[in-house]
Amino acid sequence: MIAGYPAMQFDGMEMRLFGYGEPPELVADTDVSAVDSEWVIHKALSVLYLNGMIANSRSQNWASLGILHEQKAQEIFPRLIMNLDPNAERI
Repeated sequence: MIAGYPAMQFDGMEMRLFGYGEPPELVADTDVSAVDSEWVIHKALSVLYLNGMIANSRSQNWASLGILHEQKAQEIFPRLIMNLDPNAERI
């Protein structure tokens, strides 16, 4: 989303956006994803730990683990953008 001052600069101008579209849904066991499996693991763990922490507020350790895995996923994220094809893995 473009907002604020940059949005005012682009107001009324034509823009061409390049990027990757949404990948197709993985349905069959033989389907392949270009998303790095290490990122998927850390991102999923962060969501599970942080959502579990909300449901089970007595566990402070879950919050720490969730934040740790979110940080690891954020460290890997640039690799997703720069090296999409070489990181393709079957998941």
